[in-house]
Amino acid sequence: MPGVDPLHLKVALAAAAVIGLGLVFRARRLYVLELLLVLSLVAGLVWYFGYENPIVGALKQGRDLQGGTRLVLQAVPTEESPVTPERLTASVELIRERVDRLGVAEPVIYQVPAKGRIVVELAAVSRDEAMDIVRISYLTFKDAEGNVIITGDDLVRAREELAPDRTTAMVHLELTPEARRRFAEATTRIYSGQSSSRQIFIYLDEDLVQAPVVQAPNIEDPVIEGYASLEEARRIATILNIGALPVQFEVAEVREVSASLGAESVRRSQTAAVIGISAVALLMVLLYRSAGLIAVFALSVYGLLVLAVLYLTGAVLTLPGVAGLVLGVGIAVDANIIIFERIKDHLRLGRTLRAAIESGFRAAMRTVIDANLTTLIAAAVLFHYGTGPVRGFAVTLAVSILASMVTAVFFSQYLLRLVVDSGLVRRASVLFGEKEVGPSAAR
Repeated sequence: MPGVDPLHLKVALAAAAVIGLGLVFRARRLYVLELLLVLSLVAGLVWYFGYENPIVGALKQGRDLQGGTRLVLQAVPTEESPVTPERLTASVELIRERVDRLGVAEPVIYQVPAKGRIVVELAAVSRDEAMDIVRISYLTFKDAEGNVIITGDDLVRAREELAPDRTTAMVHLELTPEARRRFAEATTRIYSGQSSSRQIFIYLDEDLVQAPVVQAPNIEDPVIEGYASLEEARRIATILNIGALPVQFEVAEVREVSASLGAESVRRSQTAAVIGISAVALLMVLLYRSAGLIAVFALSVYGLLVLAVLYLTGAVLTLPGVAGLVLGVGIAVDANIIIFERIKDHLRLGRTLRAAIESGFRAAMRTVIDANLTTLIAAAVLFHYGTGPVRGFAVTLAVSILASMVTAVFFSQYLLRLVVDSGLVRRASVLFGEKEVGPSAAR
């Protein structure tokens, strides 16, 4: 089929086949086959996204996991731009805007007013790229005699474009009407030989970036050509659009964080997560027998849901984010514990296994929702007022809460009903470790 990704088509066909089989098994009350289909599907997804093609490796990672650069900028007072708290705050916002436009993940940018410093921490950014982000980048066009033709103050907007050859990129500069007139006059003068050279010299700060030859008179729209990629041209355009910082800075410290440190942190976090999840799984099985196994199985679905949401939303994984994921496991299990205890209470009241499952879920619903809602509010507050890794923790915690609601309330209930309907487990003592009692005992 034209225009359709073959992989997407295969996934859609496989999903349709699984859903179709499930509906057939449900209609014919082949609950054992339906249960085996669900278990096989989840096991296959866990194997594929956990081992064959790990989804964790596809997630964006923060500076603490994949390395990056830390800059400390020291404000330098001058007569034209004295250092004030207002100017420092404005500089932080301009640097943040540059970083956001360049698409750097999870930046940490804050000021130290007492020392007149700004700290910038950027993930997956080299030293040179970080210096590009925070430099002044004042634009100047000059002729061969050193006369200034236009400056960055004359710039309305800079935008990246592909050059006519479609192999290189350029930055197109849109000027104010007065600057367009001056540039047209300058190109006419230079083209007619009234300058010692037919070149125009383009400077960013004090660095000469290009010296193109004027090919025609009366040019109103200048361009900076010769960039190897559109991304490189976009970076320069972004820096020019935002303009100069209101305070002069010198770099007091540049420190690159090795990705190997992040890899070691990930390895230790994975070890801690495996130990913690294994301990939780063992405790659930000891306390709730077969129902505990179902809860552990639902945890695998919880993990897939959380990672899929983080991947699809482009969230950035940091070490605090990993902590949020592990904490989410506890939240997911906590919901199962509340539900299972309510079911056991109803079994003690003399209800049958099927009736206790239905009424237990209903009775536990309000408690589960209240507990998760309060934690969700805390995550929202952390996200609103926090920055960098704190926001990463809040995002993963919120996603974990929502995923735990889906798995604990819906998926676990679906599996429990399916197990009972299949007839594989008929006694409450096997499923929950709690014996059913008769009506007379209940009284």
